[in-house]
Amino acid sequence: MMSMRNFVACCLLSIIAASAHGQSPSLPDPGPEKDGLRLRLVVKQLDQKKGHHVQLEVLNVGKDAITLIGQFSIENDKKYEDYLREAAYFTSYPGVLPTPFSTKGSERKSPQPTATLASGDSLVAKWTTVDNVIGGGRETGHDLTFVRDGFFLVRAHLNLRTDDDKSMKLWSNEQPFIVGGSRQAPKACAATVIHDGKEMKFVRLDVGTLDGIQVGDVFEVGHAKTTLWGLKITAVTERSSTSTLIGEEAMGYTTDKAPHVGSKARFVRAGE
Repeated sequence: MMSMRNFVACCLLSIIAASAHGQSPSLPDPGPEKDGLRLRLVVKQLDQKKGHHVQLEVLNVGKDAITLIGQFSIENDKKYEDYLREAAYFTSYPGVLPTPFSTKGSERKSPQPTATLASGDSLVAKWTTVDNVIGGGRETGHDLTFVRDGFFLVRAHLNLRTDDDKSMKLWSNEQPFIVGGSRQAPKACAATVIHDGKEMKFVRLDVGTLDGIQVGDVFEVGHAKTTLWGLKITAVTERSSTSTLIGEEAMGYTTDKAPHVGSKARFVRAGE
């Protein structure tokens, strides 16, 4: 039988080993290693359930120091920690399509910010989101906006560059992202067009009752600056749904043609 002294010693060794590999007894295990770096995501819901604290940490788990260089596209006086926040983009399960936006500013000509991580060091970026949105900032050109309440899982992604011009893509561990205070499985927020009846002006999507879809739900495909379609669900099976093209001038929806197979649709509103 193991003595108490040996048990404590084993626990301490486990903690030391975890720390050496980018783990912590109080933090989630970060994502996979890429060229000596790992990425850890920590998300905690605010007390008032109106947003989330987000922490993104790049860890050097390799043997050598690594110097990272920012890739800001516009002029600013921000630090490398700011670049981490603004360059991060997120994916979720169930899937949510990003909300695109544009950034303005003069083209970057000044030197980029840098950060050097010695072996075992890490760099942390922290921020607070509002309501049902997760996104670090401006460089990626999109945020994730959750239009359904429920229990989602989110993962962060970063494209980084070193001073020796090496590029790498990191992805983090998953973290719960609770929307609306609900821990229920959310209804589908995104779908894919799997059939377009161009002549009859109907579109079939790859989501159905198993995904919480109901008759009357509305999705949209495209972008307001190009072509935008509104799809109203008219029939639902377990795994798919059929919709008709709707014309809403206020929303800018067109009914001239149908979106192509493979197009991504985002949920807009529930059926009445």
